Amino acid sequence: MLLRKKRKVAATANKTETTTMSCEDFISKVQQKAYEIYVNRGHAHGNDLEDWLRAEKAIKKELRIK
Repeated sequence: MLLRKKRKVAATANKTETTTMSCEDFISKVQQKAYEIYVNRGHAHGNDLEDWLRAEKAIKKELRIK
C-alpha cells in the first residue's frame, strides 16, 4: 500500500494572489487532463507517460506553478 503525505502546492493566480491546493487535488487535475489528451488522440494506447507529462505541464501553466 502506498502511503502519501498530505502536502500543499501553491499556485499564483496573479502577482498578488496565491492559491493553495492539496497534492491530491493537483494529481486529480492532472489525471483528468491526461485522460482528455488520451481521448483527443483517439484512444491510442502506448503514450501514457507522454500524456501524463503534457497534462502536468498544462496544469502547472494554468495554475502558474514553476
